[in-house]
Amino acid sequence: MFSGTIIYFKPDHEPDCIKFKLLNKTYHLINSFMKFFQQFKDFAIKGNVLDLAVGIIIGAAFTTVTQSLVNDIIMPPVGKLIDNVNFSNLYIPLDQKAKGIPSVEDARKAGAVIAYGNFLQSVINFLIISLAVFMLVNLVHSLRKKEAEKPVNPPAPTKEESLLMEIRDALKAMQPKSSGTL
Repeated sequence: MFSGTIIYFKPDHEPDCIKFKLLNKTYHLINSFMKFFQQFKDFAIKGNVLDLAVGIIIGAAFTTVTQSLVNDIIMPPVGKLIDNVNFSNLYIPLDQKAKGIPSVEDARKAGAVIAYGNFLQSVINFLIISLAVFMLVNLVHSLRKKEAEKPVNPPAPTKEESLLMEIRDALKAMQPKSSGTL
């Protein structure tokens, strides 16, 4: 569109010069944006970004499943073993008003508390997710290792190589066999 060459104008054409500078800056701005957009498109279309997006979505779904596993299946029996303790309601009151209130939500309304029961459940969630990710990574590594250990068959010889091997074999067959004595 614009070659970037400098154009000198006479003073009576000053408005045209200003229009040219404005158009030139607009062109460069649009061109810069298009380059940025192309770079972003190249980045976003790469497989790694799509894999990352899929991983994040699956991770979010896996987190809800893990939270349900911890909150609904693991913690109730553990709480039952420890004298019917509900871990989500374990807290240390920091305000006198929050002492003796059975639920953490009500205690938080009354004053400041340290809800270590929720923290324990979060730690258990983290440990379960970490174990699952560790097992998944080990599975992928073992599959890659098995694939790497498979013997790779050499490629079949080309037509030229096959023809050269036939010529070599024919030349060997034509040579007289030596008797081993001189």
